[in-house]
Amino acid sequence: MPVDTPGDGTILFVPFSKASLLETLPVARSLAARGGPAPVFYLDPKHAPATAPVLASEGMTAVGPEGAPFVPAATAQAPAAGAPEDEEDGGEPLLKSARKSLSRFVPEFLRGLRHYRRVRRTARSILDRLPRLRALLLVSDRRVGIETALVCEANARGIPSLILPFAASFPEAIAETRYRDEQVRRKHVVAGPWRTRLARRHPGWVFRHKGCRLFYAPPGNLLAAQWCGMMPRNPWTLGGGFATRMTVDSERSRAMFVEQGTPAEKMVVTGKPSGDDIARELKAADPARVRRELGVPADRRLILCSVPPLAEHGRLTWEAHWKEIEFLFRTLGATGASVVLSLHPRSDPEPYRARAAAAGAILASRRVYELIPACDIFVAAYSSTVAQAIAVHKPAVVVDFYGLGYPVYDTAPGTAVIRDRDALAGALRRLLEDPAFYGERRREQELRGGDWAVLDGGCTARVVGELLRIAGYEAPFLASRSASP
Repeated sequence: MPVDTPGDGTILFVPFSKASLLETLPVARSLAARGGPAPVFYLDPKHAPATAPVLASEGMTAVGPEGAPFVPAATAQAPAAGAPEDEEDGGEPLLKSARKSLSRFVPEFLRGLRHYRRVRRTARSILDRLPRLRALLLVSDRRVGIETALVCEANARGIPSLILPFAASFPEAIAETRYRDEQVRRKHVVAGPWRTRLARRHPGWVFRHKGCRLFYAPPGNLLAAQWCGMMPRNPWTLGGGFATRMTVDSERSRAMFVEQGTPAEKMVVTGKPSGDDIARELKAADPARVRRELGVPADRRLILCSVPPLAEHGRLTWEAHWKEIEFLFRTLGATGASVVLSLHPRSDPEPYRARAAAAGAILASRRVYELIPACDIFVAAYSSTVAQAIAVHKPAVVVDFYGLGYPVYDTAPGTAVIRDRDALAGALRRLLEDPAFYGERRREQELRGGDWAVLDGGCTARVVGELLRIAGYEAPFLASRSASP
């Protein structure tokens, strides 16, 4: 039975995590307010417990795995037994799959083939129930599973698709999750004659990390997805699949993705919808109000920390994660500045509360984008929020005590990447106690910060305009780069 939606056509939104959903929501709200194409969200069973309540509070229409209207009971479903997990940049599903006993190629391939055939049928069923579908809005086109299946099915029907990235993404981060765990690495490494031939035939499936050539996924799964017509050419980078178009948050991001292999003509610079939250805060220009709401004294410096979701993203065990978090909180608290902590949407606040209190830190409920304009110093790991802080001229400290070594912020203005624990306290003290040095870091950002993020308040309008343009709507819907929010 088709899903009944008002307006002229439908746009299918395909987020996965709560974080990606929150990035796409401003676009959905804008479409709903226009009275044009209706936003409909696809909810997969794995993430629905976190995403369904958000959509319900917004009054948004959602469909479940078979394209039928979503009902809460669908959250209890689980992926088919033995099915390959959908890929995540954080690597958590890969760490789980490494503990399975699949070690032979043929069983791996056959299992993958059965699974991906089911996924293609699911994608077909979803699109069949949306007969007035005009476009897809995705957060990537490289997550092998329902995401790539929907793109391929949409392409076969002449339905365009637009990518709206929601987080920092670079091949080194994905490769690290394959490399760090020895069992996972064995499943992905290019070794032996037939794997070497496969790598030569599909070079986009391979990335060299720390001297080791790695497949994006176990070869049996890759070939099964290829057999089913849903394997991206270059799964290591956003835009490396078969989506029609991709928005990016800055000219610098566009250049970075071109270097990674994303076609330049596929991308358009729009900024991120979440950047409009910062623009609104900047326009309101009342950091004192935010500080009062947080309970931060007016005469104290404020360090805002976007807490690294190391265990949540599978980069560390929970035991190692808490050791790192406690060290970070303790070091921040010892500076004498007010410390405000912002958690990733995937993080459960409860285990963090006592640790924050022990360090004298404030655990904020606001999203980090709303807090950045009120801070003096921004601290994070390899998060896309660092780019937002740079654009707002907030000196930043990127912590990497975890051996990740990603190059993304090595040359960023007003930003220090700290890889030695003993250097963190000194880096923070210098920013807090040396006004000349702090001013120099801010001036670097004032000169180059605009290359890192667009914060003019029109990001959502430009994304909506690009989406409507590829969907074939007329010019009055379209938004120019100078559009206001």
